[in-house]
This record gives sequence, structure tokens and C-alpha cells, in this order.
Amino acid sequence: MNGGTRLFLHARPGSPAAGDPAASPGGPPPRTRRPRPPAILGLPLDRTTSYRSGTALGPAAVRAASWSLETFSPFLGGDLADQVLHDFGDVALDETLSLDAELALIEAAVRDLYRRGFLPVLIGGEHLVTLPAYRAVASVELEVAATVEPRPGAAFFGEAGGTPAAPATSGVGDPRPVLFHYDAHADLRDRYGDLRLSHATVIRRVAELAGARNVYQFGIRSGEREEMRWAASNVNLVGGPLVEATRAALRAAAGRKVYVTLDIDILDPSHAPGTGSPEPGGPTAAEVFEVVATLGSAASLGAAGGGIDLLAFDLVEVSPPLDPSGRTPVVAAKILRELLIARSA
Repeated sequence: MNGGTRLFLHARPGSPAAGDPAASPGGPPPRTRRPRPPAILGLPLDRTTSYRSGTALGPAAVRAASWSLETFSPFLGGDLADQVLHDFGDVALDETLSLDAELALIEAAVRDLYRRGFLPVLIGGEHLVTLPAYRAVASVELEVAATVEPRPGAAFFGEAGGTPAAPATSGVGDPRPVLFHYDAHADLRDRYGDLRLSHATVIRRVAELAGARNVYQFGIRSGEREEMRWAASNVNLVGGPLVEATRAALRAAAGRKVYVTLDIDILDPSHAPGTGSPEPGGPTAAEVFEVVATLGSAASLGAAGGGIDLLAFDLVEVSPPLDPSGRTPVVAAKILRELLIARSA
């Protein structure tokens, strides 16, 4: 990880030795369920974008745009200045490496933060970053589950891209984390061209790890015919207005561990044009702010309180060169601010 980028609004710099709230690096994963302090981490991956690139510049742009915002949210009545927020800069990726090697770097960095007791708040980068990030937090959670109460199927997954050994069923007894996926695109193709690992296949790969019935999708309005047929028979496509759909899914996932991924192109392009594959007909920025506030409130309750155990949150596919107005990074930064404030309420 490098520290040469500007910090997110009100964040303090993170380092391998700073702000370690739960465990030392490489030590046993924490068993406590006290609220995890949030940690910003940039994942500037841009290897498989298929239409227009530029997502590697997303993390820096979102950080810079965050300084156009106040720390106080009138909508939520809370202030980001009231909590400790760390920013660990960006994972130092290198396009001279293979894609698998870059994904391994991301997975290791996210796992390190999570093992040390932080809540990873991840800024992409293309959507493929969700795969190694989900693997990172899920593998730690399965390790914790195995040490507390060994169970059949808890071995989870092995090598990258492999088939999970976990049980096929889903529900409160399923140790695999739920995925909430907000996006215009289903990202459920088995292959995109010749690629199994792509921004267009990422949720299919996560579904193989999580179990398809543990995947909830919101805002989907684009997908090829076979992809959407597969989705209708396998994952949870939650329709209707976005806030109501989120509340319904939170009721279904109450008491569960949840990873949330949000592609900025879920918004209508009039609100966030700076993304590689804009798709007209999406929700407004105000609707998405309310959605993340709802998610944050559920996370503040925690699994024991009838909410969810939020494991990580990523926001991906911001492409600053495609938005000369600069409003897309501002919207992205406000999404993160609202989530963080709602979660701490």
C-alpha cells in the first residue's frame, strides 16, 4: 500500500502499525463483535474494462472530491468528525504483473485490514476488485467460525476461481457472507469473451463462492438474455423502488454477515456520467444516499440487534476522465460519507 495520495475527508493516515484496534498483523482473527473502525483503501485496478477505461484514477478522484463536502450530514444529523477514520492509501498495483497477481495483492491487503479489526471501505477501480475483497473477508470469517464452532462445509473455497466446498443451502445457519450488489449490470456472465475474470463476470465468480442464493441484486437493468435467465433461477433479483427493495432484503438477511458492493453506474448517468458503461434509467443520487443510509443504520444495529454485520463496503467504477464536470467523484464521496455516518449512529 502506498501513502502518497490525498486522504479521504477527515481521515487520519493508516500504516501497518497505526490504529490497530483488534489484533496484530498475522495474528488470529478477532472474535469480538464490537464495531470495527472504518478504514479507506483504494483499489486502482483497470485491467478488464470493456468499453471506456479510467477507473484506476477513481480512488484519488473520490478522495480529492470528498474535500468539497462538509463532515456534517444534515439528512442524518451526524458528523464524520465524531468518529475515527483511517485512510491506508492505495494498494500498489503494477500492470507488469499478471491479473491474478494483482488480484492476490488486493486480497492480501483487504485481509490484513480485516484481520486487524478494521471495516474495509474500498474505493475502486473496476468492479473485478469485489472478487478478491469478498474472498478476503469471507475467508477470515470462515476461519473464525471454524475456531468457534467447527461445522461441515466450513472449509469454504480453495484456489482462486475454484468451486467452493461450502454447503449449497443458504440461511441464518450458512456461514458464508451474503452479498448485496447494487449495479445497472448483472455482471453474471460465465465468460466475457475469453475471460472468466472480468468486470462483467465478477458477481458470477462471487456467487460460486458465496452460494447464489446468498446474492441479492438491486437496480439491475442490463444483461444478456442467458445471463438474465441464469439470474432469475439462481440469485435474488430484488425489484421495485431501491429503498424499499433494500429494506426487504435487509429483513431477509437480518442477523447475517453482509458484504456490500456498489457500482456507481447504478445511478442514472445524468447524476453520475463518469463511468465506463453508463446505463440510462437508473435512480437519482438522493435515492442512493437514502439506500446507503438504510444500510448504515442496519449495520449500526448489528446482527444481534436485528440488523446486519457489515463486513466491508466497496464503491467501484468511477472513471474521472469521463466526467469533466467532476460531479461523479463528488457523488461517490458523499455516498461514502453518508454510509459511514449512518453506521456510527
